[in-house]
Amino acid sequence: MIGIFVKFVPFQFKLFPNNVRKFGAPGNRTPLKKMNYPREFFGRRDNLENKINKFFKYFKVMFKIFLKLTFIIFLISPAHSADITIDMLNKFEREINVYSKKLVYVDVGDTVFWKSVNPGHNVEFIKGGTPEGVEKFKSSYSKDTSYTFKIPGIYAYWCTPHKSIGMIGFVIVGNDKSNLDTIKKIKFYGKSKKIAENILSSL
Repeated sequence: MIGIFVKFVPFQFKLFPNNVRKFGAPGNRTPLKKMNYPREFFGRRDNLENKINKFFKYFKVMFKIFLKLTFIIFLISPAHSADITIDMLNKFEREINVYSKKLVYVDVGDTVFWKSVNPGHNVEFIKGGTPEGVEKFKSSYSKDTSYTFKIPGIYAYWCTPHKSIGMIGFVIVGNDKSNLDTIKKIKFYGKSKKIAENILSSL
């Protein structure tokens, strides 16, 4: 036991030469100074604290970047949800007589709600613009309406009185685009033609 202590003490004094004072008489022992660990072991005294602070600063920056990217992706990506609400508006950003969402993705069995925010609008499935087996659908003017999609495929619709000024929309059900070629053959009018071409070319 004495041998171990003898071996250990020199090692301690050698390892931390500036941190240990010589022992005096039992009642005269000088308290040890605050230990400054050797640079070769831990670097600067506050190195660990600096690293922790840097880590948290880096984490905060990366988290903010992550939130911004998530928000941007949410804005530019098509809507995809179990139940979606689309506003029928007289004005939205720089457009007039427009649906708040021109393209949405849903699953089979999901419902899309069209809310009559401004009067004078409706929803009408375009002839030849739905999958086979889908019945005609045309809502009343200035009324909220909804439709539950049971057949997969692309659905094209417009506002009956404003179909020539760009008030059109598309619903893709079950990510099924098998009737895309048929949709492209629809005769759109006025501003709706260019809007339809841009949307369909992106699918």
